[in-house]
Amino acid sequence: MLADFLRRLGTKYFPAKVCFEKYARDIALGQSSDPYFFDTKFINKNEATEFLNYQDSFGSLFFEDDFAHLLWISKCLHIGASTLLAEMNNYISAVQEVNRGGINSYKRIGWDAHIIYVCQLTADNFVKGAPPQAYTWDFDVKYIYEYFQEVHASLSKTAQFILRAGSFLHDIGIMEDIKDHEEKGIPLTEKNYLDLGITDNNLSSQEILLSTAEIIYVMRVIVGNHQIINQVAAEASDKYIYEKMCTIKKMFSFSAGLSDLLKNELIDMLFLLAAADMIAVDDSLLSIRKFNELVEARVFLKQIYCDDKYQRDYNIFGVKRFISLLPDEKKGNAEHVLASYAEKSEDKHAIVEFLYQIKFMGFAMAVIKPLNDTLKAVKLIDWCRRIACIVKIPADELVIIFDPDINCEKLVNILELELDDIILYKKIFYHYDACQKTIEVNC
Repeated sequence: MLADFLRRLGTKYFPAKVCFEKYARDIALGQSSDPYFFDTKFINKNEATEFLNYQDSFGSLFFEDDFAHLLWISKCLHIGASTLLAEMNNYISAVQEVNRGGINSYKRIGWDAHIIYVCQLTADNFVKGAPPQAYTWDFDVKYIYEYFQEVHASLSKTAQFILRAGSFLHDIGIMEDIKDHEEKGIPLTEKNYLDLGITDNNLSSQEILLSTAEIIYVMRVIVGNHQIINQVAAEASDKYIYEKMCTIKKMFSFSAGLSDLLKNELIDMLFLLAAADMIAVDDSLLSIRKFNELVEARVFLKQIYCDDKYQRDYNIFGVKRFISLLPDEKKGNAEHVLASYAEKSEDKHAIVEFLYQIKFMGFAMAVIKPLNDTLKAVKLIDWCRRIACIVKIPADELVIIFDPDINCEKLVNILELELDDIILYKKIFYHYDACQKTIEVNC
């Protein structure tokens, strides 16, 4: 049995109470006394031979209580030039060398570390209501994890399994590209789910009440919308979220079982996945404010489903949307800075209304957080508003795509200038597409 084999390897090669996520974080941040922890452990020839007998049983791990722990073990042990996990799964093999810098702590050592940590959070920490050990928050985080535990416990066995599989597969679009990876992952879903080797017999024996075809259908929705909770009142407008939810509703009319899942459990699965996905970028992103924003987004999506309405007060949620893009230490006085800036404008309501209406702001947080300057963030958004007016793109149809690899230092200097100078001397690049209703921001 693959799970027992991996447990034996874990006992042999690692300390009894090893904390894999702490090793991953410390190595990523250059704080480890053992920077080669993930690179130097090789199984012997006899173990390699035994492993080959179990290699095609990867799907069985998804039904084990210590699922995530087994993933960490198989990431850390090598057979030849490959990890055991990469040998068992082509998706992991494809993304393990993909990495990101900046706030993306776990992705610095490979996207597979991020994926496994997401799985650990949803399959272990949220189940137990126990915070992970990789990071120490400066507030009592226990009640937040107990909230996650309560939500997880409310899910059926079917939904819990889908959350577990979705946590593993949510980033399959990275195999194509980081940009738009949600959308790019949708056509990859069926093949990568089937590659897990989970059969209808596995499902029925575990009391999973959907067929393989139905689960693949749900997986497409999860892969294609796994960021939706984090996008509410942030990167996405309420109208955009409403339209996405309407599309999901239509998709879930595929069967009665799926309709029940949408009505009762999908939003909670997406809520838990969104929280885990954020924490597995960097644990510090979980704050009291961010937790409250996630809970508010969960409530909003449920209201959309029940009431079929989305319009909220733009004065409140335009401001909230702006605040959500800022680092926590800048959020306290953000409303005051925004109001002061708006008062000096010709139309003091224009920028807040624009903030509420912008259809989508791709990679906005990745660009605005590092500015670490609330006034410059307001100015950057207002420039986008004025450019949209010039090129006659309505705000509720406008998609702003910020370059996630923008030169932040250069952008900070440019934001000291006036917009007329920016346009005249092309200090910042605003490429707009009137047909696609997009503005791309770079410098």
